[in-house]
Amino acid sequence: MTIDMNEALSELRDARRSRHLRGMDKSDLAYRAYVTALFGLFGFFLALGAVDEAPIDENTVRWLSNHGSQWIGLGIAAVVAAAMRSGANGGPLTIDDVDAHHILLSPLSRADVLSRPVRKLLLSAAGIAGVLGAAAGELAARRMPGTRTEWVFGAALTGAAVGVLAVGCALVVSGNRRSGPTVTASWMVVAAWSVADVWFDIDTSPLSFMGRVALWPLVGEVVHLAVIAAVVAVVVVGVRAVEGVSVERIRRRAVLIRQIRFALSQQDLRSLILLRRQLAFEVPRQRPLLRPSLRRLGPRFPVLARDLRSYMRWPTRRLTRVAGLSVAIGLSIAGVWHGTTVLIAGAGVLLYLVSLEVVEPYGQEVDHPSVMETMPLDSGRILVEHLVGAAVAMIPIWLVATSAAVIASRSTDLLISMLVAALPAVLVAVGAGALSIQRVGSNVSSVAVPPELAGPQVLFKLVWPPAVATLGVVPVMFARGAARSGDAVASPTVNMAIFVVIAGGIVFSWIRYRDGFFEAAATAQQGKT
Repeated sequence: MTIDMNEALSELRDARRSRHLRGMDKSDLAYRAYVTALFGLFGFFLALGAVDEAPIDENTVRWLSNHGSQWIGLGIAAVVAAAMRSGANGGPLTIDDVDAHHILLSPLSRADVLSRPVRKLLLSAAGIAGVLGAAAGELAARRMPGTRTEWVFGAALTGAAVGVLAVGCALVVSGNRRSGPTVTASWMVVAAWSVADVWFDIDTSPLSFMGRVALWPLVGEVVHLAVIAAVVAVVVVGVRAVEGVSVERIRRRAVLIRQIRFALSQQDLRSLILLRRQLAFEVPRQRPLLRPSLRRLGPRFPVLARDLRSYMRWPTRRLTRVAGLSVAIGLSIAGVWHGTTVLIAGAGVLLYLVSLEVVEPYGQEVDHPSVMETMPLDSGRILVEHLVGAAVAMIPIWLVATSAAVIASRSTDLLISMLVAALPAVLVAVGAGALSIQRVGSNVSSVAVPPELAGPQVLFKLVWPPAVATLGVVPVMFARGAARSGDAVASPTVNMAIFVVIAGGIVFSWIRYRDGFFEAAATAQQGKT
């Protein structure tokens, strides 16, 4: 009797999936889906309220018609570059440990083993990106000329195409086992092509044609849909290349992904950051970027000198990532300046993500509490000095964001407001990053919390730090209101900046004295018992 190995593999996976589902609480799954949908709809309708169906001016519509496709193509190029890097690091497939350690080493071909995960990945990428694109099209239809159907169609199709294109590019790179200079040269060519389109104000890159599909009511034509055929071709090549993936890298990725999921379940952001860097093979550079003389700084400010040495060891990938996030912050602020208020949330989240990179020395100190306890200084003071160093490092990042915002908006008033808001934005961003990092060995967990408040407490811990970072962009909104009224922007910006600085000072004070607070609270609880 012959056994069809592919059929046996399918039955094995179905049985394992059924057993996994039987061990899960159906009501708990339904509740999670309900909460996720509820918060998703709340965020979407909040964005709709921020848009207010206010049409944009004719100059902006004309600019989007003439230049929008090139800029959208440049953004898609960034997504493709990130996907190719993921493929070089063993992605994008994430399979179970059983498949990685046993089934991939069986007589079955890798293409047969990985065909089902590839289909699921493509469908998920197309579905999620398509839904996000449709939501963006709905928001655009409320402010742009054109019907809602046209905007939703173009944005949803572009989103789905970008999702499957990213997966396809990653599969091509991982299947052909390309890495290092080859992958870097490939995505740099893709990016350079889109940059050339932006610089010369032309549409020659296929990614720029995808931008025209996204702006379908303004510049889209039927001929531009031919780019979808190119996307399908890339996906087909990537699916066929699955046979050549590296088993070792897939196994390594499976182990790290399992640890990442556990860190997510524990809301351990610090472990999540470190695991993501391991997943991307991101290690400090062996030679520092610069060798500044620290003979005078080191003895007087040892913490600041240590932070400076840490920043000089940043790898090129982290520098590139921070630079890209800084430009994205500036573009988001430029969008806020032109009336898209909802982008303030995007600017705040991006500022928060940058702060997580900048507070790395603070995180390293928190990871080794026993070393910090041997220092002659109070631990709270050491941590605050690390935050001061992080604030200094955030200044050039904010200047890059300011340059991008001013170039995109061409507004002198925005330049003035962002320079005034530099100090408060830096303080609250650094404070937000520090609030997200759990203190190892602290007494936070020893303070009892009523069961009724456990859920809201977790939500508060997730939402609170990005909300604090968003405060740094609020002065720009006040400056925008003054500019629209024809008033000087300096006065309202300064007034709001003072408030944000006070908020940042409160965050720094909390970090400085929170250990003492929790120790006193724990002692009080023990006294009651």
